[in-house]
Amino acid sequence: MRDVTDETFSQLLELSKTVPFLLDMWAPWCAPCRQLGPILEKAVQQAGGRVALAKVNVDESPAIGQAFRVQSIPAVFLLMNGQPAPLFNGRLARFVRAGSHQQGHRVGAKGRCHGSR
Repeated sequence: MRDVTDETFSQLLELSKTVPFLLDMWAPWCAPCRQLGPILEKAVQQAGGRVALAKVNVDESPAIGQAFRVQSIPAVFLLMNGQPAPLFNGRLARFVRAGSHQQGHRVGAKGRCHGSR
């Protein structure tokens, strides 16, 4: 697992040319994000090196979230061959989390939660 910041994101794009990355956009205050994180980590571990995981704290690295037009977290993208592709966000993430019925949260100014979508 690799933590990515606004400053290191270009390096991740380069790495994605050799191994695909799941890019997990999250925030510490987001309960659905904290639930999804271990699920993604386990899935990547089970992939046996065929895919890697990178995490972006959208509060600490807002430029990445803005560039990806993230409006709801958790938001997960696939980075492959230096190109991003959206996988799911907010509402859809709840279907990935086993046994959870919580929805994602919209990202607001200064990291405030705007409630469930």
